[in-house]
Amino acid sequence: MIFNKLWFIIFLPFSFLLQGEDSICWTEQVSLKCSDFMAIPDARNPNPALTTYKMSISYHVNQDSISIEVKCYFKKLKSWMKDSCKASLLKHEQGHFNIAEIYTRKLRKMISEHKFDLASLRRDLEYLNKNVSNDCGREHQLYDKETNNSLNVIGQRQWEKQIADDLIKYQAFSNIHIETKLEK
Repeated sequence: MIFNKLWFIIFLPFSFLLQGEDSICWTEQVSLKCSDFMAIPDARNPNPALTTYKMSISYHVNQDSISIEVKCYFKKLKSWMKDSCKASLLKHEQGHFNIAEIYTRKLRKMISEHKFDLASLRRDLEYLNKNVSNDCGREHQLYDKETNNSLNVIGQRQWEKQIADDLIKYQAFSNIHIETKLEK
């Protein structure tokens, strides 16, 4: 199932507060485990699982440049699985986390290509985030629909290939750090 909320935080240099026991920062080396889904399942929700993630932006303004950090986190305390944890469902939920990372990379790409000035920095970041967040939400809905929440095996395989291809396509934007000049 998709995320229950697409959270996006824009704040100053406090991104370290997000990484903790309830969060997993996306990396290629980390795969979700059944034990990462720590929330109590919502009995009213018909879906077998829920992956919740957060994209965060932190930035620091230097004299003539901006240091920006954009990360994608899995939120353990807001993610759940009903019944038993099946390998196919866990793989599907990993797909949601990977889709969130793809859109985080797309956001990094947009940020790295954008011309920022100090007066509109925050507004511009929020605007870029909103556009990416909306697209990401639609992608998650399509993923669940075309895979029937992992039950459509052929659809799931097709999406796994597409997700892997997109992670490679946006590999150039896998670095969480962005340095860009401020426009005068």
